[in-house]
Amino acid sequence: RAQGTAFIVVSHYLQLIEQLQPDAVLRLDQGCIAQSGGLELAREIARSGFGPKATAPTAAAHTVEA
Repeated sequence: RAQGTAFIVVSHYLQLIEQLQPDAVLRLDQGCIAQSGGLELAREIARSGFGPKATAPTAAAHTVEA
């Protein structure tokens, strides 16, 4: 990871998110951040589905440089 470089990846594909090893995972609901966490959040969403928690959820993964 190069310092000063950031990527925003929007995906429902858990294997891609796991390969990227993101610093943060965000669950979006109608364009707003509804939940934030780490890789475990993406796994939880994949297990439980997108269901009634959100109308149009998307898992977004991003890397944050310290």
